[in-house]
Amino acid sequence: MPAAQMKVVVGVDFDHTSDDAITEGLALLAAGVASELHVLQIFAPFVGGRSAPQQWFTSERQLVERAPVALRLRVRTLAQRAGLSCDEARMLLQATVGEAVESLLVASRAPAADVLIVGSEAHCGRGRAKLGSVVSELVARGDCPVLIARSSASRRLRRGLECNVLLSARRLS
Repeated sequence: MPAAQMKVVVGVDFDHTSDDAITEGLALLAAGVASELHVLQIFAPFVGGRSAPQQWFTSERQLVERAPVALRLRVRTLAQRAGLSCDEARMLLQATVGEAVESLLVASRAPAADVLIVGSEAHCGRGRAKLGSVVSELVARGDCPVLIARSSASRRLRRGLECNVLLSARRLS
């Protein structure tokens, strides 16, 4: 498949590392490496108490319908901060309520993604990355490579060493 046909899925929540994942996806789109960018905002199901973003909505349906408006603003702001173009015609911005791993696996399979990008505080050291449970599950069960966009704060702490990690449980051909 030519690089210009690459579909990129970015999974985000309200964690600061999600901004790095969005920026990474925008960079691939701006560079012409990706032809489509699907940014999926994932919210935990409404059970008992609600998280701060969920308190603004009366139902999961309302959340899924209205959250993409805020996501669009977030994507535009990150693109502007990074000096990247924001070609919204080639972007799909959605919100869903569900478990993170299952939601991302579904989004990356229909239609098939070439890479899945997530933000993480994964730690690199001694030749091995220490991953969180969501990233580990995505790598183990996913059909495409997973790019971990390391947080800007983590990179600064590592004295500028770039440590984005591309993982795949399957062989890349």
